[in-house]
Amino acid sequence: YSGLLGANAPGAAAGAMGEVVIPLRRGRSEKLGSGGKEECFNVINEEYTKGYLRNLGVDSSSKRLVRLVERKAPLRRCTIQAAWSDEGIVADGLRIKPPGSSSASQPPAPAD
Repeated sequence: YSGLLGANAPGAAAGAMGEVVIPLRRGRSEKLGSGGKEECFNVINEEYTKGYLRNLGVDSSSKRLVRLVERKAPLRRCTIQAAWSDEGIVADGLRIKPPGSSSASQPPAPAD
């Protein structure tokens, strides 16, 4: 659901301490397509994974490395915050702190 990503996307930016910042589109409201929340999650997860690999200086097109990130630093274990500017009341992006980053607090592991 690429409509929710900002003008700089694709391409999440590197933030402080290994975090990934994903810009969000401003100015117009779009409804989720037939994929709904899952589709939205998949787009954010893909951008997070690419940004994570870029932070490591690694080619994000490697499917093997994408799978490795999904196993070792999955989005569900990250700390996610809205990224705000002084220009409005709507978040400009998502700030994602991977598990194990020095500035991220670890959320509890999901119960199986």
